Amino acid sequence: MFTHNSNGNFCPISLSDLARSAEKANHYLAKIPEILGSNTNQFYSSLNQRNISGFVGEVLKHAIHATDQNFFPNPHPDGRPDLLNLSDPSVRHYFESTCYDTASLRPIREHLAPFRHGGVEIKCTIGDIRTASSYGIGQPRQAAITNLTYWAHHAHACDLLGCYYDFCPQTHGSPQIKAIFFARLDQSDWNKVSVGKSDKKKTSNTATNSLGKAKIKSGCLIYQDSHKDCLIRLGVKIS
Repeated sequence: MFTHNSNGNFCPISLSDLARSAEKANHYLAKIPEILGSNTNQFYSSLNQRNISGFVGEVLKHAIHATDQNFFPNPHPDGRPDLLNLSDPSVRHYFESTCYDTASLRPIREHLAPFRHGGVEIKCTIGDIRTASSYGIGQPRQAAITNLTYWAHHAHACDLLGCYYDFCPQTHGSPQIKAIFFARLDQSDWNKVSVGKSDKKKTSNTATNSLGKAKIKSGCLIYQDSHKDCLIRLGVKIS
């Protein structure tokens, strides 16, 4: 169960819908290894920690859409934001009439990366930890994390829905969403983009700076009581 927080009320998704969506996502995250004939450790170890955050975000994105279909998953793999806000009929008409090729029905990148009418970008973190290599997949980390950092490929203004998750013994070590934040970030809330070397495969990336982290921590929407003390220790504003 999630406790509603009074911060970040300008989020376009209602707190009750977010809580229902997070509960749906957590149920799926716990059950998918069994559905696929695996166990929790095997399944999430196969994803490895680098990909688990993205997987949690994908599950949450579709759970939100299942709860409120005004929020539609961006159909282009390079599209942003992750969830398009189609609650305005004119925006929905633009999306349905303009964003797909009429012949192939494929989504058009130019109209979806970015989508001109905005929406919600979803990022997930398990939290910063100094000795991450000493923690295995499935091992809770709440006692050791020192901050909440969100990563992206571009430093751009966005409406960020930040998800914090941890591995949970009650679900045999599966990742479980523990809190959701909302913040309107500016380009200045991100660190300088690191582009890597031209002869390397590393993609560009950036992370929220101290300003961005402060905005996110002041916009906690829902949280689980099991991690309340951890969130307060990290400076999250809990009303």
